Amino acid sequence: MEKTLLGKKAVITGSTTGIGMAVARALAREGCDVMLSGLGDMSKIEFFRAALTAEFGIQAFYSEADLRHAKEASGIINDAQSRLGGIDILVNNASLQQSVRLDELSLTQWQEILSVNAGAAFYTTRQSLPLMRKGGFGRIVNIASVHGMVGRPRQAALAAGNHALIGLTKVVALETAAENITCNVICPGFANTDSDAREISKHAERVGMGWDEAKDYLLGKRQPNKRLIETEEVAEMVINLCAAKATGITGAVIPVDGGWTAQ
Repeated sequence: MEKTLLGKKAVITGSTTGIGMAVARALAREGCDVMLSGLGDMSKIEFFRAALTAEFGIQAFYSEADLRHAKEASGIINDAQSRLGGIDILVNNASLQQSVRLDELSLTQWQEILSVNAGAAFYTTRQSLPLMRKGGFGRIVNIASVHGMVGRPRQAALAAGNHALIGLTKVVALETAAENITCNVICPGFANTDSDAREISKHAERVGMGWDEAKDYLLGKRQPNKRLIETEEVAEMVINLCAAKATGITGAVIPVDGGWTAQ
């Protein structure tokens, strides 16, 4: 089967778990060399990196950049330029969240969530654009969440960061519209990820439900398809947006939310 992105160079932040990991695997499958970044057990990260190389015959590297800090967020792009030889695709997936009432949200939590969920994408994008312009091709895909399109109690920082990311996406799209560079944002609903599983667990504990009952309650209240979004569903949308023929899709806000925002 033809690899649709053969030879492209991709950076995926937050790619050691969940959606980011699925995106990295999908890009590698399509022939991309990849730069991974994210938190986690180093032995598991190395296993994943090596597995991508072995299975798909691509180059895969890992950056330990701490995306809470501007210098390190920019540095991951410099690292990609050095080790991959350029950057064609940037997927800003790194995210922090804290399910807590606004008046209980600490200043540190607020600042860290916004620095990763919005700030890191600004720094990586700013650093990537000159390289994409030089190469004559660029695809930027930001992964926000449904909370960039709607509000929800106990998600002040996540919603603020995601709304900011959507605004950034639209501006980047307009500034690059004539340059074969696109910028879009995907907004998943409740997904089959560790972070959403933790949120379900917290709700279950808070109201005295079992985990499955809490999941069904949250999905039934907000997500009409009544199931968790699989990470591969988001990854395939990323692949579609990165295609050479996807130049007409830019500045788009694309929900993958089981109908949440259709209500």
